[in-house]
Amino acid sequence: MMRPLLLALFLLVWGHAPEIARAGTEDVRLESAVDRALITTTDELIWTISLRVTAPYKALQLPEYGSLISGFRVVDFSRKGPQEDEDRWVTELRYRLHADVSGSYILPALEFKYQGADGAERTLKTSDIFVEVSAVATDAKGGVKSGLRDIKAARPAGYDRRWLAGGTAALGTLLVLGLGAFFWWRRQQRRSRIIATSPHEEARAALEELKNAGLEGEPKEFHGRLSRILRQYCEASLAFPATDRTVEEISRDLGALGGWNGEARATFVDVLRRGDLVTFANHRASPEECRVHLGTAINLVEGTAPQPIDPLDKAAAGESVI
Repeated sequence: MMRPLLLALFLLVWGHAPEIARAGTEDVRLESAVDRALITTTDELIWTISLRVTAPYKALQLPEYGSLISGFRVVDFSRKGPQEDEDRWVTELRYRLHADVSGSYILPALEFKYQGADGAERTLKTSDIFVEVSAVATDAKGGVKSGLRDIKAARPAGYDRRWLAGGTAALGTLLVLGLGAFFWWRRQQRRSRIIATSPHEEARAALEELKNAGLEGEPKEFHGRLSRILRQYCEASLAFPATDRTVEEISRDLGALGGWNGEARATFVDVLRRGDLVTFANHRASPEECRVHLGTAINLVEGTAPQPIDPLDKAAAGESVI
């Protein structure tokens, strides 16, 4: 009885406490932290890297550490600062990470080099951060589910079993009929959506909306939306799970599919790579580059759209044109 309670208490305290690794001096301090050290495969992990400096060092630039991430999938990335916080200037990098497989992961130690007031080069180094990813579901409070069942309510005496059996049978019949009607309705709705809008029409509309959004001056948001539109278009057109894969995985596996020629596949991968450079590597794309990438995406959708079939061609092939 005590062991499950002790285990639940340990997981509640340790799993939801932030894990922090610090290094630095009074004037320059580097900090690496995660919001939790224990997550499940359905959770997202927040990894925050912050540089806190005094005013003489506020010009220091915090590099991007995304290339050090291994095992996690980067869902989102943001940079803030430097911003004044009392007597310090703070620059912060924030990564939203997701692990698809359970196991033990390490966010590596970070190094930051800078020149001190005496002109000598100094190096700050944090320690590793260990994260445990579990496939075991937790309850709403973060504790491990114990598997204990509620006590069954007392059954009243003196009821008529025939009425109970008849009522249960009628309820089951209504439930089956209701489920059948619901799934039939869902299927009809899905068919009507497929008939009403094809993947390339949806992509055209989304690209036109992006074109009119005026986001060329915000390249990170612009390329994030452009990448999502093309990934969703590829997934809908080729039944290829592009939204859940990295660019390297897409480049490796897309060639085995039919439907697009080699030039279209190469263009698709190239636009995704250019978008990742802007989103994760802080490449500052100009408004003209944004418009060029958008034009490339529009040409890709137009070039891979299904061609209409001439009724005369169908008649010549012996097919019905009605």
